[in-house]
Amino acid sequence: MDSISSNPSHGSGPDSEDTDESPSPMLTQNLRLPSRTTRWRLKKQLAAIDVSKFETPLDMGNEEFLMHDIAQMDFENAPEVTNSPHLLKRKRASAEVLEASAELHSTPSTSQLEYSVPAQPTLPKLAGYRQATSTSDSQQEDSLTCADAMRRTDEAPDMLEVGDTEFEDPWFDLDRDQHPSSPKEEDFCLEDVILENVEFEVPEFEELWFDCKEPEGPQDNSTDDPDMPLYEGATVSLAESMLMVLLFTAKHHITGVALVDLLTLISLHCIKPNVCRTSLHMFRKYFGNLKNPLKFHKYCTFCNYLLTQDRPKETCPVCSHDVSSDNGISYFIEIPIIGQLRTLLKRRGFYNDLQHRFTREKKNKEHLEDIYDGEQYKRHFQPGEFLYEKSNISLMWYTDGCPIFKSSKLSLWPMFFAINELPYHKRFLKENLIYAGLWLGSKPSVGTFLKPFQSSLQQLHDGIDVVLPGEQHVTVKGVVLCGTCDLPAKCIMLNMVQFNGKYGCAHCLQRGSSASTGKGSVWTYPFCMENPKGPPRSQEGFLNDGKLAYSTQSKTPVNGVKGPTFLSCFGMDLAKGMSIDYMHTVLLGVSKKLMHLWFDSGNNKELFSLSKVLDKIDNRLTKLKPPHFISRTPRSIKEHLAYWKASEYRSWLFYYSLPVLKDSMNKLFFEHYALLVESIVILNGNSISISDVNYCESLLNQFCCLFGTLYGDRYSTAVVHLLLHIPDVVRSLGPLWVYSCFAFEDTNGKLLKMVKGTQKPHLQIASNLCAMLKVPELLQNIPEECEVLKYISHLSGKRGLYASGSSKVPTIIGTTTRIDIEPFFLKLLIDTIGYTPRECYRFLRVQVNGVVIHCSEYRPVSKRNSFTVMYTKDQVCLFGQIEFFIMCTNECACSTSQCHCIPDEVALIRQLPCSNENVVNSSLTLRHLRAVSNSSKAFHTVPVKNILELCVFIEMVDPIKAYIARAPNTVESD
Repeated sequence: MDSISSNPSHGSGPDSEDTDESPSPMLTQNLRLPSRTTRWRLKKQLAAIDVSKFETPLDMGNEEFLMHDIAQMDFENAPEVTNSPHLLKRKRASAEVLEASAELHSTPSTSQLEYSVPAQPTLPKLAGYRQATSTSDSQQEDSLTCADAMRRTDEAPDMLEVGDTEFEDPWFDLDRDQHPSSPKEEDFCLEDVILENVEFEVPEFEELWFDCKEPEGPQDNSTDDPDMPLYEGATVSLAESMLMVLLFTAKHHITGVALVDLLTLISLHCIKPNVCRTSLHMFRKYFGNLKNPLKFHKYCTFCNYLLTQDRPKETCPVCSHDVSSDNGISYFIEIPIIGQLRTLLKRRGFYNDLQHRFTREKKNKEHLEDIYDGEQYKRHFQPGEFLYEKSNISLMWYTDGCPIFKSSKLSLWPMFFAINELPYHKRFLKENLIYAGLWLGSKPSVGTFLKPFQSSLQQLHDGIDVVLPGEQHVTVKGVVLCGTCDLPAKCIMLNMVQFNGKYGCAHCLQRGSSASTGKGSVWTYPFCMENPKGPPRSQEGFLNDGKLAYSTQSKTPVNGVKGPTFLSCFGMDLAKGMSIDYMHTVLLGVSKKLMHLWFDSGNNKELFSLSKVLDKIDNRLTKLKPPHFISRTPRSIKEHLAYWKASEYRSWLFYYSLPVLKDSMNKLFFEHYALLVESIVILNGNSISISDVNYCESLLNQFCCLFGTLYGDRYSTAVVHLLLHIPDVVRSLGPLWVYSCFAFEDTNGKLLKMVKGTQKPHLQIASNLCAMLKVPELLQNIPEECEVLKYISHLSGKRGLYASGSSKVPTIIGTTTRIDIEPFFLKLLIDTIGYTPRECYRFLRVQVNGVVIHCSEYRPVSKRNSFTVMYTKDQVCLFGQIEFFIMCTNECACSTSQCHCIPDEVALIRQLPCSNENVVNSSLTLRHLRAVSNSSKAFHTVPVKNILELCVFIEMVDPIKAYIARAPNTVESD
């Protein structure tokens, strides 16, 4: 007998599950269930049919009802599907099924029949129809939700074959055995928690015709008070527990199965009765109050024209293409800026953080130490100016394309705004950024993408009323001060030709020239001796060139400008407000190009080639042990250079390159490269004087002047030319780390992790953002001294080089062990603390100014050197390596068990004296790199508080010779 199990869609596969119910007689023979593709097509066709014509309630959980209803449909009321061969075939097949069913129902005993599958297999529920017995009229009038948009099945049917990865999204799973409309546990992802509850403002999306809103579960406790304890006498409330679980899920990316097991485990540890959530349905329903509006903006796929509701829907008014179907329409998402800003200002302490520019402590009043010291900010920060008002803010924008899938050219272009008035260590936290929009597709059209933000930014410039904690009312105004991005995105946002074209520099009017590469040509910017930085661009020049280019009939770019840009409507200076990101320009641009030139075997005949000594350089590099604030250990150049990340190029430039290349590279090329290293390190410093900027400008001028001579004019590309403009950008906007893309790129990576499937990735990201942006609001009801808040900070925090705001008092980490000090060390110890210690205890790790430092005897760490430090001894800065730490107690009148005296914490350090060797030459002394002797046996004992900073120890093959490199700043994390 043919059995239903022969169908690949309904066998004993992973989606099927045995039940104890009796099988339906009609499923015993002559019945083949439709495939997933067939059911998809059938569902689309049923959408056009009048449900009122059905003779029985449509229960898609029962195959018999499905076949019966199809056979009894009134096709006259659906002329658009009457002639469908597929549906007519299904009608004839269902009639035959009904006849077979009638014969089987007359059989005296069904127990004699053979069955190969369980009864009543679960079929897909048509979400567009609700069961009359369980849905009220008020539920049918619910507004369109984000989940509805996610569950659209508007893809072509031929892409939805059984087993196709396009059908693996949990919202499209057709064989659910969980709650009637809950996703399967193994397909759970964080966006499912909030997906259904994000309000949409979708302009007439008629194709979103079905509703997958899930009914209340039988154990729904959504009416429980969030502030009530998990159980009687518990110290953790329901709201705190759910928030911790949510952040734990987001941090560790656990699956739905793991989440349910975690919820069950928590419930089992709690006293009964309790209010713990134990299922995905209950977990999702709890977060049903997290809502954030999203705005969808349609635009023509062919010409990128922004469509509005008052425009004709059939054709695009610009290109006249048909935009009535999905193929002609694309859209991007706007997350309203004003609402996000109001939410941020409702947080405790956020408004006080905005006063950082008034309360910060500068090392030198005349130095450049943040964006506030740049010319652009100072222009608005004079008494009576815009930013001198405490409630006003300035914004920095960022955008860049990041590929979502490796097998597709589809890219995500987020638009961020950072608030410059926040302290740097809080400025780029994901919960403090303003997420303005998400563009999915190829490169965005600047006029289309930026136009919706114009009204919001104009409203912010005019002022918005905000209610702060404590019912304090303030008017907040904002202005866009500057922007940062890579070169391709900069050209798009400024509506210019690409950076490798004529007049492609956004900072000057140099035309450039074409250089032959042998097989073709490349556009270069050779060094101009008369005017190296070229005629500078200005705000007026940008606007005039844009108007002129737009007014000409041929639409030819004028000085590289193709037309006006909406950035000019944001209020920023297009010339002086555009930064140069050193991550893309210096690290992934110049430094990467130089390394490929040096180590490419195709250049082995060139004077600069290092391919013959690559093994020697690799051996030096891979043996280095960096401290823990450098996230990646050195990787082989020979094997992994093609896969190096920007952070690895930064470590190479700042710390490794000069010591590793010394004695292996031609002296002329080595000294030329040192000009680049020294200038970029200084311009990345904590505190930069104007004389430092001028000095770096002369170094970069020398570097660019000699670059074409040493390597060839064909390599004098746009990234090399931009080095000449970096000092001017530092004068205008502050040190290079202020507007570095490292912080934003890290956020891009977090956004991409929010994509769990191939269906509507931008909606998944937007939904996750809505949940993430509301989490800080939920934290407002948690007391600051609560242990729960500390754990939540642990789940959402990231440790950088120096944790700002941490205690300056040294903190011992780990256990202490009582020891006896040798006489020689005891004498040094007494000279330091001023008394003979009663007891001495050794410990291996300590935290100083937020930095964890361990001693050389700390064995769990073998590939890191976090014990080389700079310290002060008799008011002199020295370098050394920590042998171990000692905690000393003095004789006192306190009892041994209740002594409250503060012990002295001392570090025993082996000094590394600086040698007289100059790393480069006598005319160029590097500030951050020192040659030291590694053979010294001199020891110092210094208080732990005298340790200034952690350094990078670079040991050469010669055990006596070594180098120590200092971090350029203590602000930027790796």
